[in-house]
Amino acid sequence: MEWTRVSVQPNEEPFTSNMGLGGKKIGLDDRADDLHQAFIGSFSHLSEAREKHEELVSEIHPRGHDPSISTLGELLSELGGEWAGSEIRIPLHESSREEFVIETKEEEAVVLVRLISPERFGGMIKTFALPTGSSLSGVRWEGEFLTMRIED
Repeated sequence: MEWTRVSVQPNEEPFTSNMGLGGKKIGLDDRADDLHQAFIGSFSHLSEAREKHEELVSEIHPRGHDPSISTLGELLSELGGEWAGSEIRIPLHESSREEFVIETKEEEAVVLVRLISPERFGGMIKTFALPTGSSLSGVRWEGEFLTMRIED
C-alpha cells in the first residue's frame, strides 16, 4: 500500500475530547516494547539510569523488527512527546509548519505514520507504528505541538 498524506488542522479546529482517566491508553493489544517504553519514560528523575538502560537494550529487537520504524514509545521518548487517552502530542518548532508532511500507510494490519519536517540543513523523517488495531483519525497544531488523535 502507498503512503497517503494526512491534512493537519490549524489551532482553531479542536478535537472533541474523549480522554479517559488521564492516563496512557494501555490495553491487551499493546506490544511489550510499547509498554516498556511507556514505563521507562515515566521516570523523568531517572534520566541517567534510563540512558544506560537504553544502551543496554538497544541491540535487542523483536524478530523481523525494521530499525527504521519506531514504536510509538520510542518516538515519544526521542522527541519528548506524550500520549494521554486518545491523543499523542509531539513538540515541533512552528517555523517548520508550512513544509511539514504527515503520511500514513497500512502494512501487515498495522498503521504506520511518517513525519517529514524538512529544514535547510537536514530535517527529520520519522516513521512509527501505531498500536495494533489503532488508526489515525485527525491531526492538528496546538501552539508548538502537533496533536494526533488515534482511534481503536
